[in-house]
Order: sequence, then structure tokens, then C-alpha cells
Amino acid sequence: MSVSKNGVIPTEGIEFYFTWLHIAVGFSLLFLATILIYVCFSNRGLHYFYSFLQGNFSQ
Repeated sequence: MSVSKNGVIPTEGIEFYFTWLHIAVGFSLLFLATILIYVCFSNRGLHYFYSFLQGNFSQ
């Protein structure tokens, strides 16, 4: 990812495309991670992953 010292994204060249590819992949991963977290919590519930919140400290 290439950004100049004053914070401007390049407007031409291969740096332009790879900078926007980097931004797009980052947002895609953020979106997919949000979906994964939602699916995991909806399948098992919050108490499965954080059982100590209900006072269950056994391993």
C-alpha cells in the first residue's frame, strides 16, 4: 500500500491498483469476520465461549 507523506493515495500506476485492492480486501475480511462471529454466537451461544461470565470456572 502506497500513501504519500501528505496522506494522498496515488492516482496512477500499479500503486493505485494495489492500494485499492488492499482496502477492498480489508473491508471484505472485516465483513466476513463479522458474519463468522455472528454465526458462531448464534450456533453455540455466548455462554459456550464465555462460561466464566456465568460463574463456571471449571476447565
